[in-house]
Amino acid sequence: MPEAFLHKNKPLAVVVGIILTVLMHIGNFIVPVPPSPNMGPLYTLMQVDAWPLVLQTTACILLVILCGALLDVIVSRFNFLGTISGYPVIFFGIFASLHPVMGTMGPGLAALLFIILGIFAFMVNFGQSHGQFSAWASGVCFAFASLLYTPFILFIPFAVTSMVALKPARWREYAAQFLGFGLPYGMFYSILYLADVPFPAWDKPGYADILKFIHGFSFSWGFWLAAITCFVFLNIALLNIFRTFNTYKIITRRFFTIVILIPAFLIPASIWPQIPDTDVWWPVIIPFSALMGRLFLDIKKPAFARLILIIFILVMLLARFDYYFGSEFTFKLVN
Repeated sequence: MPEAFLHKNKPLAVVVGIILTVLMHIGNFIVPVPPSPNMGPLYTLMQVDAWPLVLQTTACILLVILCGALLDVIVSRFNFLGTISGYPVIFFGIFASLHPVMGTMGPGLAALLFIILGIFAFMVNFGQSHGQFSAWASGVCFAFASLLYTPFILFIPFAVTSMVALKPARWREYAAQFLGFGLPYGMFYSILYLADVPFPAWDKPGYADILKFIHGFSFSWGFWLAAITCFVFLNIALLNIFRTFNTYKIITRRFFTIVILIPAFLIPASIWPQIPDTDVWWPVIIPFSALMGRLFLDIKKPAFARLILIIFILVMLLARFDYYFGSEFTFKLVN
């Protein structure tokens, strides 16, 4: 893997990211992933669970690639990494394929598309003195995200917080943003009313038993291997951001501030459903990809950068081995 791949050859990096995404989802064409128990009213009406498994998995792959491409457009347009780089696409594909439970279409993935579009609207708003339209667009995007996946209704306060963190916005921009929040809900329920379709029920908030959620993965060494690997490298990437933060342009600082805030809103979102659900964690791919992309640009030794990529790919393969063969492997060891 030449140095140019890591720093300058963006087309090749994009192709590698797409290939990794496709290869890591192949097993899901055969072994289905349990559907999410928590869906927004719009996603419920789509009846995705009734789609053939091939269609669900294909839709998942295409949506992951589309989301990665949109994130790359944001990073490239505003030059957040200081250079043309394919790292965000590569790491988006890696984190979106890290474990087989992410292998089929789900409400969290569908909502992720609108969360990325909402962040794009924020970045456009930053450069506008009168950014009512971009503020309105951000509200529309996050409202659609909550209609697809109910716990993401907590991204509405995230959107307001992000506006505050971006710049001293005018009251008209906040008013436009709140109008944007309300428009998708008004359209959705108006169409249902006119079509005489019963309103779908919202998932009632409740306190999820996190201990049961953790216990469900306690015997999956593949899950914990992936989690520990991400934890180690992401903490290194976060420390790198803190070390170099003052050297960034103002808009880059605002971008990283916003994306680093995402996990803080996902923690209460994760305990919103009464039934624990992995779909809630899809948006962490955004800060993970941005942080790792920044870290790779600051790594001076290409050999070390290649080693990190190899480790992530091996972790994906081992996580899949555990998912598909882990129970049989454990059974043979015990007996």
